[in-house]
Amino acid sequence: MGSKRQEKRRFKRVKARLRGGVVQSRKSDKKSALRTVDISQGGIYCDTSHYIEPYTIVHVHLILEKGKRTKGKQKEIECDGIVVRTERKGKPTREFSHSVAIYFLDISDEDRELIGEIVNESGAEE
Repeated sequence: MGSKRQEKRRFKRVKARLRGGVVQSRKSDKKSALRTVDISQGGIYCDTSHYIEPYTIVHVHLILEKGKRTKGKQKEIECDGIVVRTERKGKPTREFSHSVAIYFLDISDEDRELIGEIVNESGAEE
């Protein structure tokens, strides 16, 4: 008998390629470029240029392009997060070698709301 897997996510997510960003590991103070794969109000799944150990607290910097949601200005989102999963990419590139899931720890209400607008406008995955 097949049973449908129960979704454990608290927030809906959507595929999103945000232009640029940096993850800084507080443990080593190493900067790593990132490119989002998907995003939710609770965190991001992204490709990074370096391995980041799970359970590492990181500082996340995301850049949203100018648009309707950002009132015609580029918007930057910064917050701390915790790495909950790291995987070596199946097809690494020179720029991105690992895929990392990061749960947001202290994102502002304003930034969480902005991400919620992106998710709702894009049509969240189930």
